Amino acid sequence: MPRMPKITGKRALLEMLKAEGVEYIFGLPGSSETPILDALEDFPEFKYILALHEGTVIGMADAYARATGRASFVSLHIEVGLANGLGLMQDAMTSGTPMVVTSANYDVRKMAEGKVDLVKMADPFTKWSVELAHPEQIPSVMRRAFHEANTYPKGPVYVGLSANALDGEADMNLVPSSPIYGPGPAHPEAIVKTVEALASGSRALMVVGDRVA
Repeated sequence: MPRMPKITGKRALLEMLKAEGVEYIFGLPGSSETPILDALEDFPEFKYILALHEGTVIGMADAYARATGRASFVSLHIEVGLANGLGLMQDAMTSGTPMVVTSANYDVRKMAEGKVDLVKMADPFTKWSVELAHPEQIPSVMRRAFHEANTYPKGPVYVGLSANALDGEADMNLVPSSPIYGPGPAHPEAIVKTVEALASGSRALMVVGDRVA
């Protein structure tokens, strides 16, 4: 994608989602996510799937990712929404479901007003967690977030978005993540032996785990 001079972080976020091929945003927003909702008016191609509890949001995103094999995108509300989604994020981590989870946060200068460390909350339940303070960080971090989520072993990634990152403006270089290719196929001889073993058995049973890859 071409370099886009002086755009807001919230627009850069949605431009990156478009570049990644995202169709659905699974979310339960609050006031902190208002910038993202405002920017959505200029992106009618996205379908926002709203739920009434964060567990349901993560559950739908998990099912979508499993069914399509593509990383899903989730937007939760600050620390309260993130906390409600952690249980299902743990399940996604265990099962290797690719997912990019975000929530917005206060201005980075509001430390005395009780700004929560969202990365510390999400870190035990994700492959990678990070919070952004500047708008120009959004394209590269979102690129890595999708890359991390889709890289084997797959799993959820968390990106915190401060008000500064969403509302600020900067020159943006919008480049999507590169394709991820899974583990190669088994050796042809091994496939033949497996087929022969299954065909010769009268009561064959295959036990398959979540992280077969």
